[in-house]
Amino acid sequence: MSIFAKAKAIMINDRYFYDFGKKGQVLTAWSFGGAKLFTYADILDAVLKKLDEKRKKYQVVDVVVNQPSGVSIKEYYQIACRLQRTMRNIDKRQPMSVHGVAKQISKMSAILALLDNEFSSKELERIGSLVRENAWDWNETPSLSRRLDFYRQHKMLEKNSNKFCDDIPF
Repeated sequence: MSIFAKAKAIMINDRYFYDFGKKGQVLTAWSFGGAKLFTYADILDAVLKKLDEKRKKYQVVDVVVNQPSGVSIKEYYQIACRLQRTMRNIDKRQPMSVHGVAKQISKMSAILALLDNEFSSKELERIGSLVRENAWDWNETPSLSRRLDFYRQHKMLEKNSNKFCDDIPF
């Protein structure tokens, strides 16, 4: 899961501190991208002490940092499929176990909502379409037309893969 941590940045005249120069001058950046972010108070205190000695006016600003969870797109897909199956099969549960299933559904939904920020919209769109395509139950017998489509696709693939190749003499 994504962990939202707070860091601190030092703002000096609408710019952000990132280091001290060789001659002791204060180096600043235009945005958070170039700024030095402080997560530990003791390091921040040392820098603030140096700025006080130089009589610089500064402001300490809180910055929210999003740390990636390390979840792969494959794991995201697995969670999305599991959520889809759980929601589809909830009516097959005993009445006493529905409460536990509702908790599972809410937890999986919360996990997916947090992970949505970690992947691009293109990847999420592809995952959504895959989940919708695979939404039918594997325990159900597919309709005759669907089985015929599978058969035709299988035959076509078999035919295309077993073609005679002119480059191979035998």
